[in-house]
Amino acid sequence: MVSAATLLASASAPAEATHSDVAHAHPASSHRVVTFMSRAEYEQAARRGTAHYVAKFMRANPAGKAIPRVLPGDPGGYDGVAASRYADAWALSRNPSFPDFSANGGGGDCTNFVSQAMSAGGWVETGTSLQTDDTYWHFIHLGGSTGSYTRTWSAADNQWRYQTVTPYSIFEGKWQPGAGSYNSTYTPNAVKSGDVVLYNWFNNDNSATAQVHWAIQTGYGYSTGYGAPPRAIYGNYVDTHTNDHYHAFWSLWPYNTNKATTSYRFWHLT
Repeated sequence: MVSAATLLASASAPAEATHSDVAHAHPASSHRVVTFMSRAEYEQAARRGTAHYVAKFMRANPAGKAIPRVLPGDPGGYDGVAASRYADAWALSRNPSFPDFSANGGGGDCTNFVSQAMSAGGWVETGTSLQTDDTYWHFIHLGGSTGSYTRTWSAADNQWRYQTVTPYSIFEGKWQPGAGSYNSTYTPNAVKSGDVVLYNWFNNDNSATAQVHWAIQTGYGYSTGYGAPPRAIYGNYVDTHTNDHYHAFWSLWPYNTNKATTSYRFWHLT
């Protein structure tokens, strides 16, 4: 019988790049090489206890679809530090290798920016063509700033739905401050560099109608934009586009006119 170990191909973590390397390298350079197992192999691995995302994978991979051989938690997976460095490099500008959705009525560049950072960290891209549902996530470069990409790459609500089905992330929880405490300095200790935060401005749990926003955590310390320490807030900080912020306190409360009604969701990427 094939052992569970032989079903899971090991992948070496990419060498840690310098700040400038991450900023200007093609994001695909940090991707893992992903081979595939058959659905039967995956189900056998799941039965043997080597994967605990069976239900998610079955929803995300209908019958006949190949299953990535690299599973969540495998060595050599997502590099949150590399993702954070990419986000830091482009938080206040735009990478010309990608479209800018904050221009020409694009609706905002937050999801596109976070997707770029996740890709730079080697998060597994799924699908090979322009799927329009929410079970795949990728960007295929076609030259210049153009590409073929899924809605989950660029649209906030689609990315939210993708996070609920992908096996490559772990939902860490939801937080909503109590009335009158929205300017709290609370900071979630489970969220690590390279993890992503969803802001739901009106705490609407219907992803189809909610007004949402994405950011990526890039570190822990004094945030920027609130004056020098000790006036600056100490805790988790994020980078985000539209509006653009570098090392902003994770809740964005000084900028958020809807802070009294905003709820937050966190995902740890693997």
